[in-house]
Amino acid sequence: MATGWVYYTPLRNIRPQTEVLFWNRLQGVTQDVRVEFGDGTPPQVVTDSIRHAYTKPGIYTVRFTTRGPGQEPVSIKTRVVVEKAQWE
Repeated sequence: MATGWVYYTPLRNIRPQTEVLFWNRLQGVTQDVRVEFGDGTPPQVVTDSIRHAYTKPGIYTVRFTTRGPGQEPVSIKTRVVVEKAQWE
């Protein structure tokens, strides 16, 4: 069975162009882990960590997907809140 978690930082005060660091801690998987950032950018393969900057404010659902040992789908979602720029 695949197990694990994902995490990102910073958690607060994310604004457009703020670099967000995502950690992938999924274990027991049989395929590459792919991350979709929820903003329309193409999915990317992630090993231990990956960085991403959003261009617009909004609430984004980030999804990490792969397959477990029995080829079952594995998916973990988290939400990232990107606030308006301070000058807006």
